[in-house]
Amino acid sequence: MKKDNNIGKSKENKRSKEKIAESMFKWYKNNGFNFPWRKPDIKPFINLVCELMLQRTTTSAVERFFPTIIEKYSNPEDILKANDEELKNDLRFLGLQNKRMKTLKELASAIKTNFDGKVPNDENKLKSIRGIGKYTARAVLCFSFNRRLAFVDSNVRRIITRIFALKNKNDNYIRKKVEELLPKKEYKNFNYALLDLGSLVCSSKNPDCKNCPINENCRFYTNKSYKE
Repeated sequence: MKKDNNIGKSKENKRSKEKIAESMFKWYKNNGFNFPWRKPDIKPFINLVCELMLQRTTTSAVERFFPTIIEKYSNPEDILKANDEELKNDLRFLGLQNKRMKTLKELASAIKTNFDGKVPNDENKLKSIRGIGKYTARAVLCFSFNRRLAFVDSNVRRIITRIFALKNKNDNYIRKKVEELLPKKEYKNFNYALLDLGSLVCSSKNPDCKNCPINENCRFYTNKSYKE
């Protein structure tokens, strides 16, 4: 009997995870952001530059900078040849332009010198580049190299912690929970949906739980102690 119960719970968990993915896809299709760096034909280097530039600024600021990336800084050589003052001026919309200029120069130099001018399809090699951590490396590998990988930022951490009512908020543990939810296909859109849901619905304060597409599978919402 105990074995049968375990099998039943396993099937129930699988259905629950499938329902979460289906609900997320439907919500993302109608509500997700349509940032230019999410287009499927974006080169890995441009994707990497955007991921780095998204740190400590707004997505709208990076959207404003994006045409400049395409026009002037679409490969390592362009950045290395760029005049420092001109590059800093182009980065002014993002703030911290001195630091960002240095980051881009170091990125371009590392990729040209160590990887023959191409973004490596390897997490450890990416993380060997100054300024690239686990999140950025895995995001680039997922979105640019079609790798089925999970990654954790503040939005993802908040969503997963609430869904499973986690006390353990360690990134490695949360990443494993995301991996349990990642579908075998459409994992890129699932990751995009997680990021957008955390930004638009599952906010840190006053989350819009009643309009969340996965509230029925979220312990934060279904817990009796939660009241609107």
